[in-house]
Amino acid sequence: MSASPRARPELTLASIPAPSIAPSLAMEQATLGCLLISKPAVAKVIKLGLIPDDFKAALAHPRIFAAMLELADRGEPVDPLSVAETLHNKGQLESSGGRPYLTSLYEGASTPSHVEWYAQRVLEFAVRRQLASFTGDKFTNGSCDPAASIDQMLAQLQSVRKRLHTVAPVGITAAELQSKEFRPIRWAIDTFIAEGCSIFVGPEKAGKSWLALNLSLAVASGGIALGIIPVERGPVLHLALEDGERRIKSRIGEMIGHDTPWPELLTIFAEWPRMDQGGYSQLDAWLKEHPGTRLVVVDLFARVRPPATRNGDRYAEDYAAVAQFKTLADKHNCAILLIHHTNRGKSDDFVDAVSGTRGLGGAADATLVLQRLRTQNAGVLKLTGRDVEERELALTFDLNAGGWVLQGDAAQFERTREQNEILELLIEAYPKPLTAKDVTTALNIKSGTARQRLSRMALKGLLAANDGWYALPGETHVTPVTPVTTDLSAGTNHGSECVTPPGVTPCNTHALSGPQRNAVTPVTPVTGTTHATNVTALPDLTEAINDEDWRPGYAR
Repeated sequence: MSASPRARPELTLASIPAPSIAPSLAMEQATLGCLLISKPAVAKVIKLGLIPDDFKAALAHPRIFAAMLELADRGEPVDPLSVAETLHNKGQLESSGGRPYLTSLYEGASTPSHVEWYAQRVLEFAVRRQLASFTGDKFTNGSCDPAASIDQMLAQLQSVRKRLHTVAPVGITAAELQSKEFRPIRWAIDTFIAEGCSIFVGPEKAGKSWLALNLSLAVASGGIALGIIPVERGPVLHLALEDGERRIKSRIGEMIGHDTPWPELLTIFAEWPRMDQGGYSQLDAWLKEHPGTRLVVVDLFARVRPPATRNGDRYAEDYAAVAQFKTLADKHNCAILLIHHTNRGKSDDFVDAVSGTRGLGGAADATLVLQRLRTQNAGVLKLTGRDVEERELALTFDLNAGGWVLQGDAAQFERTREQNEILELLIEAYPKPLTAKDVTTALNIKSGTARQRLSRMALKGLLAANDGWYALPGETHVTPVTPVTTDLSAGTNHGSECVTPPGVTPCNTHALSGPQRNAVTPVTPVTGTTHATNVTALPDLTEAINDEDWRPGYAR
């Protein structure tokens, strides 16, 4: 985001108030100060068409600016020493405040990147003064010729119109841009909400206000946003225009408790005038009175935006409604978050979820969309913007953690959630393994979906798989039992009736008779790495004979 304030829109006669406006001393001093410390700044101001008579805040200013123009025309440096020498040669140094005043302009100068904005303001004041002086007493003087006065005024207006065309965006060469330095982007919520205007939308009662309040509390207290993001402390203005003080108090109490001191830097308004009915000027004034404000939350945007006109251009009106907030955000270097509703229609592009035309999202620096199913405490936050990385993030709602809590990448979180559901089923069924059909029934999902999830988890080693059966992964890998060639029915012993791993109780085949004796299958030695604690946990084979639900091949 640019370090310098945004270029002002082109002036029109209709946009200039009729009353005379006193010149701005601060703007003139800022412009002259920037010219004293930056050679490129001089060229930019000259392109705007400023003349010495445009500086009226102090008698010294026209003379100082005229000296600067002379130096620039001769290709000489424009600095305090050179300007002082030029004024001295004209006998104007002392009447212009002397060297101390030039030094104060130099030392008090802001960054030169702001010079175009300062100079444009100086020109605006000059044009307004010129317009205000046109009528004077021309029409009150009885001896004047009205027709001649009108002709004279029209000629003067035409000259002003020519000057207005100079108040236009000033271009920059690629070489100048390469060497231009910008301050770092100022984040209200790191990587989420940057300075500028962002629009945050979601369905009714989806939890937008809870999330916005979470952010406001975090910034005002210098705490943690969304459960895991540390934020820098700063003033916050929160317009809770739908909730009122009672509900806001209740929610803050639920989120941070009533015993914890609540942040003094959080200012809450339950009412605010529409932007076209004084809301804009009041917001501008509040931000001036609270320099360093980091975040402004407008909940709800529809409560303060001007209403749509009957036959107006909806796109242009939507764009202008957001652009006025962006103007204030850029002017005061703060973040403004507008809370808004979503469209009821569906679209593949989540940006289209913003209720209204694309003018709303087009004017905003970033768009955030909250999606949440009813009765569920999980949601997805989708965001994109000029300075914001496009992402989809998973959130869960937990009042014990302050409301919405960030869980990370939405796709990864969804995979983890699905895996946890299956693992919980296996834990509940333990020690019995499950089939894909069991998972399909328990989770009420399609059989193909269940098989896909189980297969992926098996490939990752998150569960054990054997011939369509799935169980929790174990530390001991047991080879399924296989028959041996001993003829037990004849009672003949060819060396050993049962090969028994260490620590396992031998099967007593001589204690059995008849069908039971013939049903016993001695086990082969364990072929993998074993741990005694796990091996002793294997089931006794004599008990397994009548356990129809036990399937071999799993350490239980």
